[in-house]
Amino acid sequence: MSRRAIQIGEEDITALIVQVQLNFGGPIKTKKNILDLIDQIIKQNQKDIISLNTLRRFFKLIPSNHTPTIETLNILSRYCGYSSWDEFTFVSNQNSENFLGHSMIQIRRDQWSRDQAEKLIVDYAKSEKLYFWLASVFSNLSEKDKVFIINLSLDPVTSPQHENTALGYAQYFWVQTIGCYLMQLEEEKLLSVLNKIQHLKIVVELCVNYNASDKNYDLLLHHTQSLFASNQDLTFFRSIQWFRFFLKNKKWSPPILSSIHSTNIIPDQLDIKPFSRMRALHILSHHPTFCAYSTIQQDIQFFRKNKSYRESIVFYIIEICRALCYVKKDAEAIQILEDYNRLYQGNIGFWASIHRNSLQLYASWAFALNNQKEKAKEYYHQFNPSLVENFQEECIRKDHMTLKKLLNT
Repeated sequence: MSRRAIQIGEEDITALIVQVQLNFGGPIKTKKNILDLIDQIIKQNQKDIISLNTLRRFFKLIPSNHTPTIETLNILSRYCGYSSWDEFTFVSNQNSENFLGHSMIQIRRDQWSRDQAEKLIVDYAKSEKLYFWLASVFSNLSEKDKVFIINLSLDPVTSPQHENTALGYAQYFWVQTIGCYLMQLEEEKLLSVLNKIQHLKIVVELCVNYNASDKNYDLLLHHTQSLFASNQDLTFFRSIQWFRFFLKNKKWSPPILSSIHSTNIIPDQLDIKPFSRMRALHILSHHPTFCAYSTIQQDIQFFRKNKSYRESIVFYIIEICRALCYVKKDAEAIQILEDYNRLYQGNIGFWASIHRNSLQLYASWAFALNNQKEKAKEYYHQFNPSLVENFQEECIRKDHMTLKKLLNT
């Protein structure tokens, strides 16, 4: 999916106004509404500073002949769950359905009904906008209605069975919303809800949690373990379990170490994410017969021949570079970064651009370990911690702090 140039159109601005009001929970018509909105924006991201009068002009509470600035549109787009104004307009223009039509239940949420919601989901099951609507309405629902909506919207026939399956950003965002909800529940409540939700395997696959202290994800893994039966599934499941064990303990138990060393993986037999994690685990476990550089070169040679990996290869580079930094093999990390940059030049798709933000952090770390401080700072300045995907925050935050110490920032 290629990105398009940033553009500002009246229809897109109107759509953003509607979406902001959805997130806010009602119409924005007064100064008090604006002040409350500013508080919500800052709580969500302290770096997003926006003035009272800017928002009054945006919502047409005071007259203005000027188009909103890109900075204003980016802040409000981030408030609505998008990474930028460019992403908001890209998603909102993918379908021809009326954007306002998808917003009616949230705007009139006092008239919520399951029949109404079910009709909307059935009628617009293939619409990207539907899933943003579901995410925006979700927090206002009762616990029973949340479970109802989750079961109605997660269809094992149309939903991905593996992590790297092509998935629209809106659907991904919706499943992440479900994941956030589950991670925030008290343990007793979580276990009760898990027994009522169908198709949990999809949530486990798309909400991979690198926060080792989050016990809810461990409970989710335990609850769904029987759903992972094929070699593909088992590799995915074990790669998450074992990587979480490493993040929590910084050492290996003999049984896990033995299991990692006995796991043989081949790139064309696995999805790239579990494959990448298992390859990283081989590095972290100091596999006795594993030569990191030559094996990585073989992997990259395979990716070079198979162009379908053009976007997803960046995930492999992140996992490998992170593992090499953990074991202080910075020269090898720098080498694969250079190989990656030679292999993939020019425009990259949306998902690759999201992952590449995290790559800036680990590229910076590799160069900092190699005492190339200027190059490390160059990559570091391109890293935006506010764009880190859900469920990686703790892992990324700790790695970020390590890098800042190396850079003395």
